[in-house]
Amino acid sequence: MTGNLGGVPAVRMQETLEALRKGVARSKRTGSVRFPLSFARAFTELEEKPPLAQLVSGGGGRLSTYLTIVMLATKEPHQLKMSSKDLADMLDRHGRQGPGPRRIANEIKTLEELKLLKVERAPGLTPTMTVLTPDGSGESWNARELRSPYLALPIGLWQNGWILSLAPRDLAVWIALHEFMSGRKQHTAMWMPTSRKQSYGLSEATWTRGGKGLVEAGLLEIDRVTTSYAGEVRRRNLYALKMEPVTSKESERGGQLPEEEGADRSATSS
Repeated sequence: MTGNLGGVPAVRMQETLEALRKGVARSKRTGSVRFPLSFARAFTELEEKPPLAQLVSGGGGRLSTYLTIVMLATKEPHQLKMSSKDLADMLDRHGRQGPGPRRIANEIKTLEELKLLKVERAPGLTPTMTVLTPDGSGESWNARELRSPYLALPIGLWQNGWILSLAPRDLAVWIALHEFMSGRKQHTAMWMPTSRKQSYGLSEATWTRGGKGLVEAGLLEIDRVTTSYAGEVRRRNLYALKMEPVTSKESERGGQLPEEEGADRSATSS
């Protein structure tokens, strides 16, 4: 990476990516990070928004902060002892308006409120974070007990830096589409039924803007098709994820910090 991006020196971008990759190496993960499907979508209309939608609601970096903590907390009981500063070094993705330790600390408090983390604090000591069940139930979590089907996020999201370069709404839409298309042949264009789309709890604005962001990043193709049934014209989006940039050893765009676009880049509605 050369030059500046959004006013961020190239050396800073490289340092951020290197810090993240060191975290991946320490985790010893080589394939994926697994989550229950209930992290991403609701299975009944009576359920509240799934954690994925709650994390992206209101903007900010809570989603990527949480995903990264889960990635790092590898073994049961999935505990991680890490300072907010060290996490900020891995996740500084907003240029001059970087999260910083204080912002990371605030995001961790939100994760506690959502019953996704339990944090033990003591004066003068680094906090110990324990990952709870990703469905937000507040129960203890053991990833080894997770049974198929489950949501598997490729380690390339971190290794290739996409967790840094994607805006929160883009990342949320990518996760939803990845969950929906899991097990299907890559590049197969698919239409998502309205009920399934609603189960993720993301707003239409998030789908639209997040989809656009993924297309611009080279991770998604969207075809707009028109169909007619009983004289009624319907327009539908066909989605096809492009997985190679995420799963390859090092993608062309992954790892670049996004251009600063003020609140528009980091904020999203759910």
